[in-house]
Amino acid sequence: MHLNILALDLDGTLAEEGLVSVATWEALRLAKKEGLKLILVTGRRLEVLPEIGPFDDLFEAIIAENGAAVYFPRNDKVILPFGHLASEVVEQLEAAEMPLERGMAIAATWVPHDKKVLEILAETAYAATVEYNRGAVMILPPGATKGTGLLIALKELGYSAKNMLACGDAENDRSMFTCLLYTSPSPRDRG
Repeated sequence: MHLNILALDLDGTLAEEGLVSVATWEALRLAKKEGLKLILVTGRRLEVLPEIGPFDDLFEAIIAENGAAVYFPRNDKVILPFGHLASEVVEQLEAAEMPLERGMAIAATWVPHDKKVLEILAETAYAATVEYNRGAVMILPPGATKGTGLLIALKELGYSAKNMLACGDAENDRSMFTCLLYTSPSPRDRG
């Protein structure tokens, strides 16, 4: 097996309190120079990443919104492989009295508002994936997780998860660690 792909979480792994250190940026540049393929996997919205740093320059793919949005910087292509949340769900989430952030494909709030989120999902009877991350509650299109978004990026790039090391620190990162169980070798598998 030849490990040449690093799938890295952002908050708590590469960044502390929303900031990536100079030493971390230097290590990422060196890793890329040495031939490692870097993939960022984050719960953050794609549009906020440029404020944090030059991820587009270093990463082959950026899996954002907890797997619901996948961006390929080389060809400036964004895909939403799981679609969007149902509009009725979004409307009811927005009408509820809770803090709410909207992404391209997801909505997010905080505990203890998860109880209201679950009520809305039960009332509307639409499917959704609910992910927790340190008090954040992300409401995603069905099937979207960091792991499934990562698998889609790997397939699009022609890489195999068998050549990958995934690093993360929170509960929403678990699916990255298990995505290897759901793959078969890529035609371009380098291992």
